[in-house]
Amino acid sequence: MSEQPRIYVACIASYNNGRLHGKWIDATTDVEEMQEEVSKVLASSKFPNVDAVQCQECERVVLYTDRIELPDCESCGGRNKEIRSAEEWAIHDYEGLSNIGEFSGLKAVAYQVAIIEAADDIGIPGEVASQYINDFGDGLDAEDIKSELENNFGGAFHRLDEWAMDQAEDMGYLGPDNNPLISYVDWESVARDWIMDYYTVECDGYTYIFYNH
Repeated sequence: MSEQPRIYVACIASYNNGRLHGKWIDATTDVEEMQEEVSKVLASSKFPNVDAVQCQECERVVLYTDRIELPDCESCGGRNKEIRSAEEWAIHDYEGLSNIGEFSGLKAVAYQVAIIEAADDIGIPGEVASQYINDFGDGLDAEDIKSELENNFGGAFHRLDEWAMDQAEDMGYLGPDNNPLISYVDWESVARDWIMDYYTVECDGYTYIFYNH
């Protein structure tokens, strides 16, 4: 992965009161880990509007509406204390991700990170994989993303006429006895016809080709 994806989490209560209060946090596939960082941002807001508890040991913060009993920290078993916290937040900026809106939520962030990690494993740009998965991978579990990409990625080509020649060779049209025919074929036209049956993404001067659904 070329860079660690990040999101900038902003406190809405602070924003509504004319103050900028937020933090850059690493975007990962661990929703709970990201949520803990978001909760710390909200707990440090100057405009709290809900009850919460914070562990005095690990500083984990959770919203807390039942004031009858103060439970021990679920993460480390430490002693909790009552605090006030802001409740709402939004993503006001991001790096190394795509298709992330202001109120996408952490599950959507984790899903995009899973796409990027899978793309990195098979050697294609994260933005290419994101575009393909967002168009064809709706409903996929995060662990199935890599298989989807591996099974349907058909290669990356700087020129589509080269791709068409590769396809023709794979289909047996350009065997050892008829290679001289290459010079008589308009491979650019062939590529334009054949590519209609594939899904393509343009990125950095290359066409990334996927088998169509």
